Amino acid sequence: MRLKPWFAWFLAFALIAVLVPVRIGALLDDLSYREEQSAGLTAVGIAAVAGLFGIYILVMLRRGPVRVLLSVQALLAFGPYAVIGHGWGGIAGLLGAVLLLTLRPRVAWLLLIIVVGTDATVRSAFGVLPASTGYEWGTVLLVDVNVAIVLFAIARLAQLVQATHDVRQRLVAVEVEAERERAADRLRRALGDQLAVVVQRTRTVLVAPEPSRAELAELRELVNTTVSGARPVTNMHRAPRPAGAADTSAPARSAEAAQEAPFRFCWWVAFAMVVTSSVISIMNLGSEQTPTLGASAWAVSIAVVLAAGAFQLYHGTPRAGGSAPRWWRWTLPAHLLMLAAAILVVSGPGLVPILALAGGAALTRLRPAMAWPLLAILCGFVTATAVAQAGLSGLGFMLYWALSPVGCALAVYALCRLPEISGWLHGTRDELARSAVLAERLRFARDVHDVFGLHLTVITMKAELAWRTVGDAAAVRGHLMDLARSAELALVEVRAVAGIAEELRSASELAIAKRVLEAAGVDVTVEVTGPPPADRLDRLLAIVIRESVTNVVRHSQAGRCTISLDTANGVVRLLVGNDGVGTDSESGVDGHGNGLVNLATRAEVVGGRVAVSSQDDSFLLTVEVPV
Repeated sequence: MRLKPWFAWFLAFALIAVLVPVRIGALLDDLSYREEQSAGLTAVGIAAVAGLFGIYILVMLRRGPVRVLLSVQALLAFGPYAVIGHGWGGIAGLLGAVLLLTLRPRVAWLLLIIVVGTDATVRSAFGVLPASTGYEWGTVLLVDVNVAIVLFAIARLAQLVQATHDVRQRLVAVEVEAERERAADRLRRALGDQLAVVVQRTRTVLVAPEPSRAELAELRELVNTTVSGARPVTNMHRAPRPAGAADTSAPARSAEAAQEAPFRFCWWVAFAMVVTSSVISIMNLGSEQTPTLGASAWAVSIAVVLAAGAFQLYHGTPRAGGSAPRWWRWTLPAHLLMLAAAILVVSGPGLVPILALAGGAALTRLRPAMAWPLLAILCGFVTATAVAQAGLSGLGFMLYWALSPVGCALAVYALCRLPEISGWLHGTRDELARSAVLAERLRFARDVHDVFGLHLTVITMKAELAWRTVGDAAAVRGHLMDLARSAELALVEVRAVAGIAEELRSASELAIAKRVLEAAGVDVTVEVTGPPPADRLDRLLAIVIRESVTNVVRHSQAGRCTISLDTANGVVRLLVGNDGVGTDSESGVDGHGNGLVNLATRAEVVGGRVAVSSQDDSFLLTVEVPV
């Protein structure tokens, strides 16, 4: 089961969404025993509950000043006692969670003990707790501790998952930047140095009054070698992963190491939940709310609590690697049936806390289509048992008993699943980095192909023409001058490779296209209508024009070429048509050429499209992008 980073926050907020009505239900139920209950007291209590959870959310999201939030949280946790009296209390766990999230561990745990002890003591002072026994005092204490630890754990794990995700993204960015530097270095070494030699050699040949055939042949060979050396750079996306990249076993080792700390943390929190819930269940059995049990009933109940704890630790706690225990399909049904039978026959609703934990185990191990209906049945069973035992059915009573098992089950589920998310993030970090590096390699190769393709084509063509026109000094000189200019321009772009393709403009590319095509003996018609396109589109159109001209020169025997650029009705439309279509597949007639694939990729980024069509020996490229 692959869980994504957002799921951690979803679990945290889902738990809050359940606990808020649970706590309001408990408040309404407590207030129902107060003779002077009023709508005002109810509103004060609900507002305080909402404020406590709101501050917890702010702390979890690391929003707002910590000292102010802590102060307000403490006021909301204890202040309502002065107004509501014994209708309040048992909610200091939220303050404890905030303390654990914001303060140093030793200080936070000490203050947590003080806070939950104070909450139970103050609640006792207002007459809610019977003076003769410590049952409710201990129950409030354990519930507060349980809530504090669980809410702290869920928030901390969500923060950890988010931090791991952010670090992963930053590391990927670093890898991409490193690959960009490697690619730029390869380009400079493969093309930049050779272009400098081509420029120097061309200038040397130009000095001679009439270059010899041998000199021109040598220059042509040098140009061909330079262009051939550039091909590996344009094919970088086909190269193997860079040296030093992590091997395929690294993600697994990384996941295991990264998952270990969250796993241990979650296991101990889950263990604490099992212990506290078991103690609360045993205390429930001795309370005034539970019928007096005989010795045999006590023995059976204690045995059930201990067995339920063992079952829970087996199939209802986090496991390293996210694996499921071998026999859970047998132990989980036995766990649930044992508790249901004990509640019905022996102990009543006193064992509900550990039954709720079992619901969390079911939510973790079963598929959602089975787990959620089962949890709904469990909640209905708990509510019906509580109503039958207490003879009450008020709104607060029903809210509390119907939803509290859901909150507990969600907490167990979150503790089991969140370490898996953290481990998955770490485990896929290397894989993501490799994918990002390959994507950057492809992007760089696409830019090199689009930006340098025309220059290299012109350089090759001019070297060939200069060699073929030997004897015509004026023609040779003209070809060599064009060769030198193209080589110098390519060299400048190589040296500015970090800003590759950023300064291209459609107007200048149209002018260059006209000169290049005319030099190749092609009759060129250029038409531009409408306002100039925006910068973000102008660069795309410039690259399309350059790539189109490269294809015309390289892959056809064109005698005529028409280029039309029009902006109208919210669409920029570029048409490039030519005759003399060749059979080379890279010409793009069949749509499989690298150049046209690159152009289609670029157009899709800005919501545009690229279309090609051919008829007889004519070829038409259409690019449309919204303004």
